[in-house]
Amino acid sequence: GLSQRLPEGESIVRRVYGRFFGREEGESMAKTWREELIDEGIVIGLEQGLEKGLEQGLEKGLKKGKAEGKAEGKQGTLLNILAARFGPVPAVVKKRLGSVADPDLLDELAVLAATCASLNEFKNEAGMGRKAREKSLAN
Repeated sequence: GLSQRLPEGESIVRRVYGRFFGREEGESMAKTWREELIDEGIVIGLEQGLEKGLEQGLEKGLKKGKAEGKAEGKQGTLLNILAARFGPVPAVVKKRLGSVADPDLLDELAVLAATCASLNEFKNEAGMGRKAREKSLAN
């Protein structure tokens, strides 16, 4: 590694500089050279760490954004099914469905919306209707 190569490199620099500038000046220059290399290594390490962190953050953000977009698309489809079958969808139902992010649950709700007989049946089966609220209060 770098720490193993520095002493060898430092002694070479010390000898070369020592021949041209004297022993004391050569040692001082070798020490400065070593400090600059270490500083540069730290900067390079930080840059590489930052770059890797940014890549991972971007990847995670893209994955999250893709999942959110998928959920929003499924929510829109579900609302379209409900509107096509039963007319205007109440704001409370839109709000509740807008909070569902699980794509599998949204798929199940779309099937329910396509097969139930009424909006009230959908709300009850989906846990949003009066019967569902009464049942949860009774427990």
